[in-house]
Amino acid sequence: MQAFGISVKDLQSAMSSGRKGKGKTKVAAAAQPKAAGVKRKKSGVAVAPKYQGPNGESWSGRGLTPRWMSSLLAEGKTKEDFAIKS
Repeated sequence: MQAFGISVKDLQSAMSSGRKGKGKTKVAAAAQPKAAGVKRKKSGVAVAPKYQGPNGESWSGRGLTPRWMSSLLAEGKTKEDFAIKS
């Protein structure tokens, strides 16, 4: 810093003046309400169940394997045993 003649005050003033209007973070911007008439994208789409358990449970086949299916698979059954036939 001495070689270029820069002081700590120079750095502080450059940092404070260079950030005008850029202080918003992504979190702060996301927390602000959207303009009227702007539709939000749905977070998920309902999918028809692909498997049905012995007690009426259902699973689409997406995401983590449900506990009821995991326990039946551990007993030696297969997913095809519980597939819903269309």
